[in-house]
Amino acid sequence: MTSQPVLQPPQPPRIAGWLLMLFTPAAVTDSIIGDLLEEFSGLVTRSGLAFARRWYWRQTLRTIAHASGSAVSSAPWLILISVLGGWWLIGFATRSSAHAMHTFLDARHLYESHPSAYLFWLKFPLEIGRVMVCGLTGVIVALASKRMEMITVIGISLVQIALFLTAVVAVIARGQAWSQWFIAMLPWNGLCSIATVAGGVIVRTYRHRTETRSSAA
Repeated sequence: MTSQPVLQPPQPPRIAGWLLMLFTPAAVTDSIIGDLLEEFSGLVTRSGLAFARRWYWRQTLRTIAHASGSAVSSAPWLILISVLGGWWLIGFATRSSAHAMHTFLDARHLYESHPSAYLFWLKFPLEIGRVMVCGLTGVIVALASKRMEMITVIGISLVQIALFLTAVVAVIARGQAWSQWFIAMLPWNGLCSIATVAGGVIVRTYRHRTETRSSAA
């Protein structure tokens, strides 16, 4: 007699649960997910899986919005200082590394012997190096803003995007050729924003696991 396979009950979107972990305090994350899962299971039976998943996503986004709003209202000045400090740190580190790289390359006369390598390393602080700086800044700012990690790193990313768009508008307003510059800089600015948020995600994930283990012990 062959055994029948055990059917697993429908599960809510894992990405939604992951986002709840990032934006809600570790002390209440499990209870929130548990309440949503209980209601989700009932909706699957009554209204179908597709409806239950849409409902779960709506509740997830509402919970994230509420948690984010509570964090901002509880410490608005701390978030503002963290965002501005992170933006300043990215600019300072990028300018300093670009100046140091330019000085080093000129001192070694690399352009005369290896012009291709010279151009690569000259752009390194403004491209790959800046992405690395953004990721490190996201980690530093997230470490400094406990329980508000994602709010601050997303704020820094939005500031970077706003400044890039402002630069695009300024170039267009001056009547300069902007399309080539825009195409060249868009990927790097996008990667910088992603790296900043990724730094916050790393710190938030580590803290959540640590807090969960501590509460379980």
